[in-house]
Amino acid sequence: GLTFMATEPVTGSHTDTGRLFYGFFVGVLTVIIRSINPAYPEGVMLAILLMNAFASLIEYFVIKISAHKNWTGYLDEISVTWSG
Repeated sequence: GLTFMATEPVTGSHTDTGRLFYGFFVGVLTVIIRSINPAYPEGVMLAILLMNAFASLIEYFVIKISAHKNWTGYLDEISVTWSG
């Protein structure tokens, strides 16, 4: 179930960095859910459901950090160009 459900493109993350965080946290939540209650057979589905709720938040921060890095680099180029 993990292969087909976690890679579903509509509700998951869209950026490459966001996908890495999404996959990592799905794995971590699966381990936590399975270790807390081993009788619960579908820890993977619950972990995917919880991470789908936070996928847009992950994307927001990934894009915000990426834009900040790009903007900072652009400002450095302008200051070098204007100074000489």
